[in-house]
Amino acid sequence: MKSIKYLFSILFTSALLLGCYKDKGNYEYTPVNKLKDSVVTTLVARIPTKDSTIVEYLPLFTQTINKDESKLSFEWQKSNPTGQWISYSKVKTLKFSVKAGSLAERDFFRLITIDNSVGIKYYNDIMINYVQPFVKCWFVLQDDNSKSLLGTVENMGPSALVSADAYGKENAGAVIDGKPRVLMVNGLYNSFTSTGSWPFASLYVFTDQGGKFYNAGNLTPLLNYTGFMRQYTGTPNPTKAYWYTSREAILDKGELWQQGGATRFYMAPLDGTLPILSHNFTGGAFIYNAMILFDELNKRFLYFNNAGNSYSSSNTNPENPTTENRTKITNIPVAGAYPNKFNPTAIGGDKTFLYGGMSYGLFNFEAKALIATYSEIDANKLHVYEFSSNGIRTGTEASCSAYWPCNPPGISTASKLATSFAFQRILFYSSGNKIYKLDLNATPVNASVIYQHPDPTATVTAMRFRTEYNGFSDNGTINWLGIGVMRANGVGSLVELHLKASGDLVSGETVQEYSGFKRIVDIAYNNK
Repeated sequence: MKSIKYLFSILFTSALLLGCYKDKGNYEYTPVNKLKDSVVTTLVARIPTKDSTIVEYLPLFTQTINKDESKLSFEWQKSNPTGQWISYSKVKTLKFSVKAGSLAERDFFRLITIDNSVGIKYYNDIMINYVQPFVKCWFVLQDDNSKSLLGTVENMGPSALVSADAYGKENAGAVIDGKPRVLMVNGLYNSFTSTGSWPFASLYVFTDQGGKFYNAGNLTPLLNYTGFMRQYTGTPNPTKAYWYTSREAILDKGELWQQGGATRFYMAPLDGTLPILSHNFTGGAFIYNAMILFDELNKRFLYFNNAGNSYSSSNTNPENPTTENRTKITNIPVAGAYPNKFNPTAIGGDKTFLYGGMSYGLFNFEAKALIATYSEIDANKLHVYEFSSNGIRTGTEASCSAYWPCNPPGISTASKLATSFAFQRILFYSSGNKIYKLDLNATPVNASVIYQHPDPTATVTAMRFRTEYNGFSDNGTINWLGIGVMRANGVGSLVELHLKASGDLVSGETVQEYSGFKRIVDIAYNNK
């Protein structure tokens, strides 16, 4: 209190003197050294998967008079759990250790810089935010001259951590064999083992040589292709991979391989009573626990229901080569009271598979799935088919519930497509450097550009939502659309778009772009 009164007294007296004293303007000033800092207020430190890491931070200063830092002294303090500042070190560079497996979320440090030439102290507080490895991150599969690279983007936003070769860094420079094809990351549910579930998200990387199953938490390879593809013979040729909660599926050489527990996949046979047994499955979509499959050879849709684990130990030997005990692929059930909007067994034409995914879902297992095909000879290039779980399961509406033939601008076989639970009957697709929203709710259907990359030479090479499914874990990810972009200069980048409920870009937010990749083939987000 005394110091406040004293300061006020001095200021008040000075004001009185100024009123009766004529300023002669003759003064001598002694310049005082001033310190300007560029000390950050927040740092991001990634928790390592192995051993420990020493993080170093060197603050930067400029001085108005002094040319060196010989008259500066430094002290770092660290806040303890009770909020007290404890002396940590007395050097300019901050060094601290981050241990593998640490669950720490943040630490607080304070830098006290003393300018001994004038006796002034400067205070800077810094918060250290710790990032768990590969948690809530994008995995980025790249083609580097026909070689596979697995990169990551962690801690999305201005402080993102980008690594073009995360797998190599975690595995002493090891490489992934083969030319890249498809990624699958199941971050909502763990992959099953024979005694329960893996305590981490599952990661599959597929190449023209097969693929491997990894611990998504540290990128440790666990099983090779024949290790999880049971009774597989011949040369591997995986083309598509899908997941929904604990269900995972792989398409290889036109066959469906469905997960049957214990991270084992078994080839699903066709129902022998089908009139045509030849087939070539080139795509599909989960509709909750079941799958709709597109047989491109015969231009038809078929159905596989794995609502229960048909390969569990309660059944006969799941590895029985005669496959009598396995769930069969069959025709889509017909809801008798509700005629189908299209004939799923004969869609005709020259249609090829473009995309399949769920576009709507509720906790009561009401869901819709969309499959899009492309036709070169049809005036309507794009054909979108909708399937209803209510129709298939309970017969309360048509199983094949809607059909939209259309010719939206820019659509081609090179287009990338995506859907999300957040947007019922809305399909997103790419054309060159543009992202379109195709609103199937409109009559006629309406396509509009929601994003255009600023580089006109850019091409979208991959597209996927952080999470296509929100039935069990929304956590704000279903409205974020990731796109892989390739520029003419050979640099690949991942762009994230935050979308409103209408499917349009959220206004006022900066679109984040993470560069430094090779050509991006596929992306997948880990929600764990």
